[in-house]
Amino acid sequence: MTGKEYKQQLSKLLYSLRWEHRFSQQDLSDKCGIMAEQLTPMENGRGNPTMVTLAKIAAAYDMKLSEFFAKLESKKVLAVKQKGKKKRYF
Repeated sequence: MTGKEYKQQLSKLLYSLRWEHRFSQQDLSDKCGIMAEQLTPMENGRGNPTMVTLAKIAAAYDMKLSEFFAKLESKKVLAVKQKGKKKRYF
């Protein structure tokens, strides 16, 4: 994958994990110690999270960082976005 593709896949993964666990951004923020305002750009493909940030997010989902990256690499996150509706990832 190219850098741009990784960034897009990462944003999909971050959103889908949060949705799957039924966390609000504030819930995730409280669980991993990252400001909720930092999560929005990451989920929209505009943020550049550090490894430490990704490790904190993975830990919030009880995942090892290696598991998190395996999900990222798998490309099994599917994005569906319809005009005027929120994006959904499965």
